[in-house]
Amino acid sequence: MKLAVKPRADALLRSLRRLLHSLAEEVETHRTAPEEQEPRDGKPVA
Repeated sequence: MKLAVKPRADALLRSLRRLLHSLAEEVETHRTAPEEQEPRDGKPVA
């Protein structure tokens, strides 16, 4: 049973890692261009 789960878990970890990487790139983009950020909840971005 564990043998059948492992490849799926590896694929899930890979996709999660890819998601985290793209999210980190998105955060880096916003950090380098703060003037393009929109205020959240009506509050100005610090």
